[in-house]
Amino acid sequence: MAQATVTATRMGGTSPASLVQVSDLTGGIDLRRAPSLMAPNRARVLRNYSLSEPGALTVYPGYRTWAPDYLWTVVGGRRIYLSSEPPFTLVATSEGAFHVVTDAGTWGLPVCEDWVVDDTWFCYDRSLVAAWASTLAPKKTTGSAGIWSPLGVPAPAAAPSLALQAGGTLVDGHTYAVAYGYLDAGLSFEGNTGPSATVTCTTGTQTIEVTVEGSTDLQVDTVTIYAQDVTAGESVLRRVGTVAAPVVPATTTYTITSNTWSSGLEALTDYDQALPAPFAVVWKNRWWARDAAVSNRIRFTQVFLPQAWPALFYLDIPFTTGDRITAMVPLGDTLVVFGTSDVFLIIGQTSLDFEVRPSAGAMSGAFGPHAAVRLETGVVHASTGGVFLFDGATDRLLSWDIDPGWRDLVQGATTDELEQVALSYHEPRKELHCAVPRLYPLAQPGEWILDLSRTRTAGEAAWTTTTRTIQGYLAWDGPELTLAAQGRLFSWPPTSGPIYEELSGTTADGADLVAEYEGPALATGLPVARWIELYGEYKPTDGAFSVEVLVDDLSVMTQPLATGAAGAVYGSGIYGTATYAGGSRDYFVQALPLEAEGRTVTLRTVWRGQQPFTHYTYAYTVVPEGLPRGMR
Repeated sequence: MAQATVTATRMGGTSPASLVQVSDLTGGIDLRRAPSLMAPNRARVLRNYSLSEPGALTVYPGYRTWAPDYLWTVVGGRRIYLSSEPPFTLVATSEGAFHVVTDAGTWGLPVCEDWVVDDTWFCYDRSLVAAWASTLAPKKTTGSAGIWSPLGVPAPAAAPSLALQAGGTLVDGHTYAVAYGYLDAGLSFEGNTGPSATVTCTTGTQTIEVTVEGSTDLQVDTVTIYAQDVTAGESVLRRVGTVAAPVVPATTTYTITSNTWSSGLEALTDYDQALPAPFAVVWKNRWWARDAAVSNRIRFTQVFLPQAWPALFYLDIPFTTGDRITAMVPLGDTLVVFGTSDVFLIIGQTSLDFEVRPSAGAMSGAFGPHAAVRLETGVVHASTGGVFLFDGATDRLLSWDIDPGWRDLVQGATTDELEQVALSYHEPRKELHCAVPRLYPLAQPGEWILDLSRTRTAGEAAWTTTTRTIQGYLAWDGPELTLAAQGRLFSWPPTSGPIYEELSGTTADGADLVAEYEGPALATGLPVARWIELYGEYKPTDGAFSVEVLVDDLSVMTQPLATGAAGAVYGSGIYGTATYAGGSRDYFVQALPLEAEGRTVTLRTVWRGQQPFTHYTYAYTVVPEGLPRGMR
């Protein structure tokens, strides 16, 4: 017999019948091998089934509406962990607004209303959270109720107006340069100084009256004044003092009567505002963002200053194939930079020195910024070549067993759809979730899920699938105030609709869950066999369970089975005063029709219900011919 019949045993007495049993259904999906060569514990179809319990194929946990339909499409979201307040959930919608959604799933009023893009990326450190998009300058805030303002403080566009006044101790005949800048006193951050103006003092008029304009940026509350004695050979502008920022279009004045700025701070010239970028990460005490205009360029900030983006602080990744940066993931002392096909490493021992190296061990890149995620000590990334685990040196292919389905995804989905492929690692269940726009063989959205615990136990990648339509994940993966809340996982659909909590309950948001299984083709080899009976063991559960038997790929029987919890189970039968021992299991026996004659047999099952159904095992009674037909 073939590989899938290794458990076949001869039945007792003189009967020529054998029992072919499949005792474990939780080995995961195998699309690479022919059905007759698959291991007995593998499957062709595992849809909405969980592999978390070896030997017990259980229906995958359900989902429920967490935040109701807001009538606008969600275009980005993230759980934010700042040091100044408890964690909060930040969501961007297609109406051009950001909302804070309470932990109970209630939509808050818009906290920012001038952000209209198709995709939003949120990035945060201990103090700030910023929103990024390819077509808009990034914005930041300091908390859930904070004002959203540009990431960085703008420089004044015009030079100050200077007028000489009577009095003062400035030097007669000396030329002075004066400029000013804007300061956000709340965050103690100042932007670049604007253009300067000059004036030459004369006898009796050795005081300079400086007139400055306010900023339209609401974060600016202070104006800083800088001066320089050009005639005396001073090389830089230095701070003279500050004045409260006027309300636009009003102006305000500051009077310089003497040269007291020799020890003042130098005027800033490289604290530029951040430019548009599709995504950003925090690594080595700096923020790093992919430039929106130059697709192989990464811009980065001053150390510990997420709002200071010097124009010359950037790295151009030397892709040899004209590639572009699609994702970045920090991994210890390494920033892993993915292109569509190549991978580069930025290595930094400290925050001050960096080295860019190509990764010889990486085999493929990433579809987009959502298609790469940290997983324990490595980075998982999804690309045209499959799903890989990169450990900092080499790639390991995780999707070998589902390669036909992955190739169907790559060939059947559009480029825009592939760029939205999203990964999320659920640490409590040790599962990698991969939301795709085309799930094989349905050609509709769904999830590939890799169970890492089952993978380690079996020694092979254990994949299953769900029929969830997911555009993006929102994971509570940080230091929650309530430890039980850590690990909650949410998702949003590609069109308007609710935000759902995944892995919650046993229903599809109140409707029935539908779980499907198709096992290997159990084969007798060349001899034809008569398949007589089908046996199965399950957990009695209210719902609808049906089985279909295929012999040589032709359906010979479809039969609904009664699996209700009201039926007798092991351990519930009482004789006298004794209860027979056993677990909550029951079994079915189904006679197969005369047409069930052939060389291979395959089982398909469908479960529909709202309870945690479990399918443990199944078996066939088979009578094979002694010799292949035609042999003498």
